[in-house]
Amino acid sequence: MKKRVVAVDFDDVLANFNGAYCVHHNEHYGTSISFEDIVDFDMCALYGIDQTTNILRVRHFCHNHHHQILPHQGAQEVLELLSDRYALHLLTSRCESLRDTTLEWLKRYRMDCFAEYHFTNGFGTLFPDKSRSKAQVCTDIGAVALIEDAPENAHTVA
Repeated sequence: MKKRVVAVDFDDVLANFNGAYCVHHNEHYGTSISFEDIVDFDMCALYGIDQTTNILRVRHFCHNHHHQILPHQGAQEVLELLSDRYALHLLTSRCESLRDTTLEWLKRYRMDCFAEYHFTNGFGTLFPDKSRSKAQVCTDIGAVALIEDAPENAHTVA
């Protein structure tokens, strides 16, 4: 019997991206943001910078300091339980340029249990022609659920 598909987001679902990024940003750019200050997904307003600067800083962090991102407690165990019953697909807004870095991270933390990996290129400008919505990917792969931290993506998929 074919397993039903469940899509799983990466940043701030499996990996504590914003926790690591705010520490990095504070150290390198003189801000004093705590994880508790993050109440929405508007990083430009949070850090007081424009979109171009934000993209460059996040890209630099992801390509040079990705090792600072730690998994959320229990994420690996939950994936293990879900993978017994569902075909898990990673579904991330990350750019395609982070594919290898992301897959290495998943392997390091024993979370490489995904049947497929979908990078929607929703953050950044490197591959605008490859940008897709999470809702479209969920439709294309026949996902019955999306484990997601962004309310806008969750509502659109629902």
